[in-house]
Amino acid sequence: MDLTSFNDHVGGSFRDGKGRTFSGVTTRLKRRQVDELIAQGVPLVLHWFGGGQLEWPEGDGARAAWAERRGSYVSQLPARPPKDVLWTGGEAMTANRDARVVLLEGHC
Repeated sequence: MDLTSFNDHVGGSFRDGKGRTFSGVTTRLKRRQVDELIAQGVPLVLHWFGGGQLEWPEGDGARAAWAERRGSYVSQLPARPPKDVLWTGGEAMTANRDARVVLLEGHC
């Protein structure tokens, strides 16, 4: 999988390799909504909760990354901490809304 990593996830916003800033992550998306966005070609960003590193798989890599995490994706975290990694997600956009991404966050 071809991944590009960035360490610029500060204050709820982050930048891509083109210097665009994304923020305003929406409320939790349902699994079906993520399926639809990934099928439309919306870029995927992976973030491990509590860490600063972002991974940006592209094209087939994004579809493969989503397929790999889909079974452990939840729209709401359980009250008790999970024993395995769970993923939640939202949609983030640039300020002028000309670009959007699906941001998945891994929780353990």
